[in-house]
Amino acid sequence: MSITYDELLDMIKRIIQPALEPRDYLLASPPLTRKSMIWFVKEPRLNDPLFRIVEFQPSGFSQDEITRFAINLARRSYFDFDDPPERTIREGYLYTRLTPLLWGEKNGASDSWWYINPLEELDSKMNDLLGKIISFGIPFLEENLT
Repeated sequence: MSITYDELLDMIKRIIQPALEPRDYLLASPPLTRKSMIWFVKEPRLNDPLFRIVEFQPSGFSQDEITRFAINLARRSYFDFDDPPERTIREGYLYTRLTPLLWGEKNGASDSWWYINPLEELDSKMNDLLGKIISFGIPFLEENLT
């Protein structure tokens, strides 16, 4: 079973976006080097210089045959993943998958992908995933950095 990139994006816009936007995580275009990813970005604030990113990473045979996706969480002082500016703030830097937070790295969570199979259950899986992003992912990105 597979879906296209556009079908995945439409599903994310329909299910995930309405819940993340009120939390200031806005759908954004990622840097060119990560153009196949789907990003929700919380912009830095005056008293908090870090971007917070919830990244959907599709995987499959092509943009027309996505069979699974992962959720990555990032926190950094610059937007572009591959070209950090000089004097980049490294404090609070983070890049991790959501699944180790859910299952614990010691519990054999070597598979950190959500599979698009069966297709009929994808809406249900996406709603379940939204709950995990809100319950675990966002609090992890927002936690105190001291």
